Amino acid sequence: MPNRAQFKEETAKADSSFDRNSLNPEFMIITLKVKPHAKEEKIVKIDDFNFLIWVKEPPIENRANRAVLRVLADYLNVAQSDIRIISGYNLRNKIIEIT
Repeated sequence: MPNRAQFKEETAKADSSFDRNSLNPEFMIITLKVKPHAKEEKIVKIDDFNFLIWVKEPPIENRANRAVLRVLADYLNVAQSDIRIISGYNLRNKIIEIT
């Protein structure tokens, strides 16, 4: 099992190698700025493809990412399984793919 530093290094490589041209055009791509450890959960739409999202969960052991998927699925009225983080897994700025 890789240690924390190795995991961060591998994730950084994956995030930097993201290519928008490799995505399926039938999917919707949005960007999020995530604010973990908030007092309340909410979403603010900046424009059609950019959102600010506050979640109560801390960014520990993937809890904030799971909360982001749950809150976003509720907001968009889609299943959580239709939402996928494609970039920014360990960052506050995320690129999300919605089928």
